Amino acid sequence: MKVLKIDRFRSTAEIMPETRDDLWHLSHIIEHGDLVKGRTTRKIKGGEGETTRRENLFLEIEVKGVDFDKFSGLLRVQGIIRSGKPEDLIEIGAMHSLEIEQNRKLHLQKKKFRKDQYERLQKAQKASHKKPVLVVVLDDESASFALMKEFGFEEKGSIHSGKAGKQFDEGEWKKEFYGNIAKTVMDSGTDIAVLAGPGFAKNELQEVLKEKKFPGKIFVEGTNATGLTGVNELLKGTALAKIVEDAEITKEAALIEKVMEAIGKNTGKATYGLEEVGKAIDLGAVESLLVLDKYLGEEREKLSPLLETAESLRAEIHIFNSEHDPGKKLEGIGKIAAVLRYRIE
Repeated sequence: MKVLKIDRFRSTAEIMPETRDDLWHLSHIIEHGDLVKGRTTRKIKGGEGETTRRENLFLEIEVKGVDFDKFSGLLRVQGIIRSGKPEDLIEIGAMHSLEIEQNRKLHLQKKKFRKDQYERLQKAQKASHKKPVLVVVLDDESASFALMKEFGFEEKGSIHSGKAGKQFDEGEWKKEFYGNIAKTVMDSGTDIAVLAGPGFAKNELQEVLKEKKFPGKIFVEGTNATGLTGVNELLKGTALAKIVEDAEITKEAALIEKVMEAIGKNTGKATYGLEEVGKAIDLGAVESLLVLDKYLGEEREKLSPLLETAESLRAEIHIFNSEHDPGKKLEGIGKIAAVLRYRIE
């Protein structure tokens, strides 16, 4: 993400999203009531006997809704047209959907830039220069691949050894299996590979990658499971968080585990549900506030004052991705939770 200009006093920013991760970040920064300016196209009806045509427009819209499709990478902002050019083609007050695209500049005017939103912009700008981390979870039967992204992990397929059906010795099937995995790692373009799983397959793959002179860093971690279950297990631990310090999903996994542990042990150091979290915020007891992204989208007018109060009392705010395991756990306990500084009655 390129942050071309930002003025926190006036709550304005000029931004150039460069990746799908950037669009995901923007989907959590742009909110109801913001003004967004950008280029778009719109169907214009012709006169009698004329066909409908598309015209390039520059619009300013007042945001009413934001939708990010992680599969297509499209970010759409729906709202009311407040101004634009060419003026003769603009219908002030009409609804329009503005598609935010990679490598196209947009201007954002907010009522207020919250600290967590400002920090998200700064983090996205820093992350633009990093390559994604490749995670390989394997045993001697299969290897699953996932890229760690800012908005979570992206499945990148799997390779099966076919061990049971091989009619030749162990050395031959291992050479073929590890060779195929190593080629995938080498071709990925990553400079950090995390090899994980039960048993010794991860260590044997590490040696193969060293022989092939993998140019980046290799980290080896143990998990009890393979496949996506193994990836999620890795996310819950502290090892991956240390390797990928800025990846939000690792922080989400650690935070929700902290909440669940405090609830399970009844330590009084966590609470959940809108009413209880609201009380904790009013008492200044919240250290970290966890909010599900789709809950914030649905109830932004109700939740925004809570977030602003929490921020003013120096709580850390974390917006959880509802598509992944930590977000699903948060949804299961009321969509909002908090880690507390101290126990409250």
